[in-house]
Amino acid sequence: MRLLTASECNAIDEYAINTLQIPQSVLMERAATGVANTILTIAKSSDKILILSGGGNNGGDGIALARILKKSGFEADVVLLKDIESCKDSIRHQAELLKEAGGTYLTAIPDTKYDIIVDAILGVGLTKAPRENLAHAIAYINQKGENGAQVISIDIPSGVNTDTGEMPGEAVKADVTVTFTAMKPGLICHPGRELSGRVVVSSIGVEEVVSRLYPDEKTRFCYESDTVKLKKRPADGNKGSFHRVGIIAGSKAMSGACILSAEAALRAGAGLADVYTHEANRVVLATAVPEAILHTYDDGTDFIGSFIDDLKKDDVIVLGPGLSVDRVAKAIVTGILNSDIQKPLILDADALNIISADEEIKKKFVQYSVRNEVVITPHPKEFSRMSGLSVSELLADYEKNIRSFAKEWNVILVGKGNPTIVSNSEQTYYNLSGNDGMATAGSGDVLSGCIGAFLLNEETVFDGVCKAVYAHGLSGDYQLKNYGHRGMIARDLIEGIKKLEEN
Repeated sequence: MRLLTASECNAIDEYAINTLQIPQSVLMERAATGVANTILTIAKSSDKILILSGGGNNGGDGIALARILKKSGFEADVVLLKDIESCKDSIRHQAELLKEAGGTYLTAIPDTKYDIIVDAILGVGLTKAPRENLAHAIAYINQKGENGAQVISIDIPSGVNTDTGEMPGEAVKADVTVTFTAMKPGLICHPGRELSGRVVVSSIGVEEVVSRLYPDEKTRFCYESDTVKLKKRPADGNKGSFHRVGIIAGSKAMSGACILSAEAALRAGAGLADVYTHEANRVVLATAVPEAILHTYDDGTDFIGSFIDDLKKDDVIVLGPGLSVDRVAKAIVTGILNSDIQKPLILDADALNIISADEEIKKKFVQYSVRNEVVITPHPKEFSRMSGLSVSELLADYEKNIRSFAKEWNVILVGKGNPTIVSNSEQTYYNLSGNDGMATAGSGDVLSGCIGAFLLNEETVFDGVCKAVYAHGLSGDYQLKNYGHRGMIARDLIEGIKKLEEN
């Protein structure tokens, strides 16, 4: 499913009105009808409905909705929060249609108990905190919602930024949001995601415009189903057919990371897993993941000199989980980036910390990414170290910062978070699967193994990364039923991966 930003929504409307000559009133009628249809599924005939309308197109949708609901037999009041003379022509037109249908708009909120309140105040155009009178209206909606009224927002909860999900001031907390044409990033990103309630996507008949203006559905998208459509494995395949993942992970003090990453890669479908780890981890790894092919080194080993031939057999390399940032780890990262290996590289955890702390290694990283596909998987703190921006600066416009970094560094960037956002700068994927129970030590190690397995088993590297992220989150959603939000650990995610093809 594609996602649309505020500027894209405005461009679509303008094209539909000015080029295709679809009247604004027709678009409002379609939008209001979509909201009315949703209300009909949840309202009782005796419910009293209040619609709070602002002075923009969202408010026009609200006035049109009042007329449609009245025709359907509902008692529906609409309050216009802006002087009618300063409203757009489209709003005045809707007010006239309401009057012709025997209704009228109010200019103040009546002291009446309502069962359903519709937020038609601001819509997708918000860029700053709502003005005082609108903020009071938003606070009124939230207070009534807390006291039992059902709150329905049109397009996006008023006060939420369409592109980022942020709320610069007061924002409506909706039970249901009826959005038009496509999902919006602000309905997926927090706090917008939790303020939106259940989201219903309603068509207003402009899909042709969307396809014409924005033909690439993967410019900004999410998966809408609860299963991942994996590329079918050939029935006559063998372990070599399903790719060999090399995993360089685990230090003397952190054996768990390489175990989690290796088992995740195998569970996610890798045919073979080569694990390169410190000698101190030999026994525990051989015991925990006997299916892995084990290569060990000690503090004095020439890593590249010893393993270059083995690494060249691997189809993709995962580098970093639990590696540490000591002298040995730094030599390994530098050696890989300096080598003539022509393989996709997934950089996680300590590999990212080593790169971000050394300008010379950064340069080698950039040179490697010119020659090969590179995927990096930072959490916000690691991303902060790499980008030089504070965590708060990064998260203020997470997608923009992820896309910019991906373009500058020529990588696919997996920006962990809720939601996780994946971008190669030209395409951006918002991940809807997963939950806060996955915020546990080792979850990222499992993800790196999943990406290693998926990366070359889909149509493109980018598709493989996106599907790995989705599958990782989906495994957490499966296991939420078994372990809850607090009881989940990283090993449970590996168990969840096994269920991916059971649905």
